[in-house]
Amino acid sequence: MQDSILQLKKNKKINIFGTNYKLISKKGIDRNSIQIVDDNVVMNLKDNCTEKQYANLVKNWYRNILRDEIDIILPNLERKTNIHCSTYGTRNMLTRWGSCSIKSKKIWLNLQLVQKPKKCLEYVILHELLHTKFPKHSQEFRDLQEQFMPNWKECHSLLNN
Repeated sequence: MQDSILQLKKNKKINIFGTNYKLISKKGIDRNSIQIVDDNVVMNLKDNCTEKQYANLVKNWYRNILRDEIDIILPNLERKTNIHCSTYGTRNMLTRWGSCSIKSKKIWLNLQLVQKPKKCLEYVILHELLHTKFPKHSQEFRDLQEQFMPNWKECHSLLNN
């Protein structure tokens, strides 16, 4: 993920939930910060900001944006499905969009979901939430996934293409 974050500097674009924003960097600021202003992402950087600090700034910003959305989507899905997880976490995953622990009922979501459309985040949350009750892709699992998200195949394709 750090490579993709450092690539932002070159592309001058940043993608948040499927929307591309123009990246505007400003140097000589007292404190590193990022915010969305209209159709732009404005990144304020200290003069001595290192590549590692830059990458951590973007990663933490992504994490905060992702958590804000999860905090809206997850409770809604828990109410709809009447299935609840104990907690959730975000981390960078190389091969999965999400995972869960059946025993602890904790859901993990890939930090890179922040770059996909919100419906993909909703799909992964639903998928992992269902796994807390149905460990395998059983018929009951598939029926519930279809019931609560009829367009899940579209989301699955968006994530894997």
